[in-house]
Amino acid sequence: MVRGAPHLHGLIRSGIDDKLTALAKFGRAREIYVPNIKLVDLVVSRIQTAGGFSGYTNDHTQHLNSLEKQWEEDLLKPYISQGVGVSEALAERVPVYDRSTTQNVGHRGIDRMHRKLTENVKERIDRL
Repeated sequence: MVRGAPHLHGLIRSGIDDKLTALAKFGRAREIYVPNIKLVDLVVSRIQTAGGFSGYTNDHTQHLNSLEKQWEEDLLKPYISQGVGVSEALAERVPVYDRSTTQNVGHRGIDRMHRKLTENVKERIDRL
């Protein structure tokens, strides 16, 4: 988690932009090509809760603290808790929002977390 964010940021900054810009010179750019990719935010998902109201597990809390120090402005909330409900929704090919009545999604509030996260991502994209 802590190493993945800087790696992705580096790829976006140098690797992806440079390569796509170079390739665009050789022909018609694909319609989905965006010359300067911008990082909207980092999403923390599958964070392990410690149970009850005690927060996250110790190792996830430590990783989250490191991410918050380095990416403070770029971390998008809410953080999405780990749970089998998301993979169940994916397996059934339905949005996690449609599983709000189930034990593994609705009861744990994962559908509300995803809805709020989606709203926050849209807000940030609209500001670009």
